[in-house]
Formats: sequence, C-alpha cells, structure tokens
Amino acid sequence: MEKMRWYAGSGKHFYSPMGCYYTRLEDGTEIEVHPKTYDEQFHAYLERIGVQRTSWYTIMQQAEKEWNEYCQVMDDFAEDLQQWLEYQARGVVVERPHKRPTRVKP
Repeated sequence: MEKMRWYAGSGKHFYSPMGCYYTRLEDGTEIEVHPKTYDEQFHAYLERIGVQRTSWYTIMQQAEKEWNEYCQVMDDFAEDLQQWLEYQARGVVVERPHKRPTRVKP
C-alpha cells in the first residue's frame, strides 16, 4: 500500500491510502480506480486533448523561472536612475548621497 500523495482537483479527487484513485461527484456518486488503470486512461485522455503529461514540480520550475525573469525586469526598471532624473512630473524624489572628495596620496 502506498502513502498518500499530493492530489490535484482542489480536493475533488485524490489517491486513497487504500491503494486507488477516488472521487466523489456532487450527486454522491463514488468512483474508485486502480492506479494502473487510472494512469493508462489519464495518459490516453491527455493525448486525445493534446496536453503533454507533466508534473507539479515541472510546472513550478517553469513558473519560478518566469517569475524570476519578471522580477529582473522590475529591478531593471526601478533601478534605472536616468529615467527618474529625467521624469518631469510630480511623484518622484531622487536623493543621492554626497560624495566625499577622493584624496590622492602625495
């Protein structure tokens, strides 16, 4: 018997600790499917609708990559000093630290 796995479907269906996939429909109908049968049928279903089989981990890796790229774009925008210095409207304050003169050793 396998341990309970992460499940999809917002709790509507899951892998049962009893060793099968299980769902309960809104009208109370219960469906139990052996894992091998479920996997075969689900794979065939994905092929029919043109969806590539994947995993939560794979999807989250891609999402994290895209999020990090987006964050970099936000950083690049926010840190573009020249655009803020040239902005001619209200709502932007740029404060620059005073630079100390560099001493040259004699």
